[in-house]
Amino acid sequence: MPSHQTAVLGSTAVLPCRVVNRRGLVQWTRDGFGLGTHRKLEGFTRYSMIGSDEEGDFSLRISPVTLEDDAEYQCQVSSDAEMPLRSAVARLTVFVPPNPPTVTHPDLATAGVPLTLTCSSSGGRPAPEIQWLDDSGAVLHTGVTHIEELMEDGKKVSAQAALTFTPTRYHHGHTLTCLTHNPALNTPLDAKVPLNVEYPPELKLDFSPDELLEGVEASVTCRVEANPKELTYRWFRGGSEVAGAQGATLPLGVLSRSDNAVPIACEVTNSVGTTRKTQSLNVRYAPLFVTAPSSQSAEPGQMVTLKCRVDANPQPEVTWSGPNQSKVVGRGPELIVSASTSSAGLYICSARSPGFSPLEGRVHLRLRGPPHIKAQAVVAVPEGEKAVLRCGVVAVPHPVSVTWTREGSTVHTEQGHYVNEEQRADGVVSTLTINKTTINDFAAYNCSVINEYGVDTQQILLQRQPVIPLMVIVGGGAGIVLVVIIVILFILCGRKRTRAAGPKDKAAEAGAVVAEKTVSSTPIGTTTGGGGGAGGLGGVVLRGGENSIGGNMGTAMKVMPVSLLPHDNHSTGQESDAKDTEIRTSSSLSAADRDSDSGWEKESSKASPRDSQAAPLAHPRYSVGSTVFTPPDQGYISYVDYAREYTPVPVSVGETYAQFQVGGPYARSTPAGDPPSSLPSSVAPPPYTPSPHANTTDLNGGVNGRVHASSNGKVVNGNGVNGTLKHAAFLQDLKQELKRELSQDLDSAVLHSKYIIPPQTKIKPGTLV
Repeated sequence: MPSHQTAVLGSTAVLPCRVVNRRGLVQWTRDGFGLGTHRKLEGFTRYSMIGSDEEGDFSLRISPVTLEDDAEYQCQVSSDAEMPLRSAVARLTVFVPPNPPTVTHPDLATAGVPLTLTCSSSGGRPAPEIQWLDDSGAVLHTGVTHIEELMEDGKKVSAQAALTFTPTRYHHGHTLTCLTHNPALNTPLDAKVPLNVEYPPELKLDFSPDELLEGVEASVTCRVEANPKELTYRWFRGGSEVAGAQGATLPLGVLSRSDNAVPIACEVTNSVGTTRKTQSLNVRYAPLFVTAPSSQSAEPGQMVTLKCRVDANPQPEVTWSGPNQSKVVGRGPELIVSASTSSAGLYICSARSPGFSPLEGRVHLRLRGPPHIKAQAVVAVPEGEKAVLRCGVVAVPHPVSVTWTREGSTVHTEQGHYVNEEQRADGVVSTLTINKTTINDFAAYNCSVINEYGVDTQQILLQRQPVIPLMVIVGGGAGIVLVVIIVILFILCGRKRTRAAGPKDKAAEAGAVVAEKTVSSTPIGTTTGGGGGAGGLGGVVLRGGENSIGGNMGTAMKVMPVSLLPHDNHSTGQESDAKDTEIRTSSSLSAADRDSDSGWEKESSKASPRDSQAAPLAHPRYSVGSTVFTPPDQGYISYVDYAREYTPVPVSVGETYAQFQVGGPYARSTPAGDPPSSLPSSVAPPPYTPSPHANTTDLNGGVNGRVHASSNGKVVNGNGVNGTLKHAAFLQDLKQELKRELSQDLDSAVLHSKYIIPPQTKIKPGTLV
């Protein structure tokens, strides 16, 4: 059965018709008009019935389809014997594609003026569908109207779509699209319209720098968007036109806080219109007091308003701190306080604005009351000099009067006397000045003050100050300077002599004495010095008698230098009698005693019996053949063990060694049972045990004696007091030790501070120091 169909103009259309058990002839009708019964339809060259009789196919083929083919078709079978057959009517619709769309529009559009764009498409069947699209492809519905008209052939249709809108500057340069749809079209047809919109200037003000600060030079630029581009500029500042400013940039100069909020306007004109843009300056500036904060006074219980008005941009935050308080007691430009003793005092208002240092103001809340005077009670000046008497008054409210009186009479301002008043926030300072004082001016003055709440008075005594004669001052100063100079010269000379002196001179300064006399000895155990020098550190002083076993040797010898006795820093007044004996023997004799044997004998006779006993050496550190001395402890030996340090080197194997009760000429006498005085009692070693055998040749029991050969060939035995004290090896060892000591103590002041040198100038024969 044939059915409704559509065909595009120029295409081929086939209307199907199949007849089964046909009894008669088959033909097609178009709008009721028969086309013929032959398959090749004569008179209709574009029409034909296709198929075969055997299959019963009598489909109608139309090619090419034209607009006149748009009609109703029916397939019919006619027979004389039977009733004719007719199919349902089939509608063939012919589609005709429209012509490409066209848009009518003005060349220029003006912003703010309504604009209509018309898109037309004709010759289509059915009527074409027209749409308007923007740049993004969105379909525009607002402002679109459609119009369709049947063309003269009665078949085709003409269509229009009008778009009406009010353009702005944002439409300038954009494109609108007219799109046409039709079933005969595989793809829509379109037409594009670029918009050329003229619009008045659009303005924007840009400030440089972006952040406007007080004291900074700035400018403003007018950014313009306009069509057309032919522009003219006008600038206004604070409502007034800036003369000569015609460009796009206006210099503002150096800004101040007064420029804040000042309006700046830029006016630009083109052929379309004129636009003005106004913007106020936003100048940032640090906090500043609008009016200086002022102190207030009130009676107790009265409410007081403290003000702190600050101008800043950005708006500052104001806080208050109260008397003796670091915490915030209020916020804002005003603080209301009830006057009292506890609330009176200093208030600080702090204004803080972001980006700037805080600003502080100080105000006082003072209680009203009677005045109070603060003044110096006594003023002393020399006669003839200026005298200034100050009377400080604390008074709120200010005093009504301040009066100076003397002995009940008012002090009048006259020549040489005048009164000056210095007003202060909390009172006044009254000053009475006497230019040149006389004897009559020295008296008691009264300062009296009165205000509306009471009275106060204070007495100030003007005294005469004794005058020191100028010659006394000058002479005293000169004397002090002279003494200082002499002391400096003395020190410098002493240092110079110390540096210039050689090792031998140093030894002489230490008290070295050379004696060239014949030495004769008596038993040495009968007379000894104490167990040490002035410090009790073991320096032994021995003196021989007048008669020696060997007699006068007739030879000259050099006696060793005076023993350098280190100070005993640990000695106390409770040490043994032996130490007292040593101190007297070493350094306590008078000059006369030092120059005579009697002095030595007198001092020696005072020694206790145990002073003459020498403690045995329990552990000698060196053998008799060693000449190595104990190294000094950085130039200072607190305890000198002469028995250990000065044991002479034997001359030969056959030499005999003698033991003395006190020790040889190098021995140390230490009372039995007493520890070395250089050691504190708390750390003293066990008590020394006296040697049970004073005359044994035992290295651990005493000090070696030695046989010495004198310069005249005689042999002197060290076992007795007649042994000679001159020994080459001993003197050589002693000299080396003395040089080592002096090399570390070249300064005589240092030397004397470390050693006590007996101040003797002459050595008697037979005396060993």
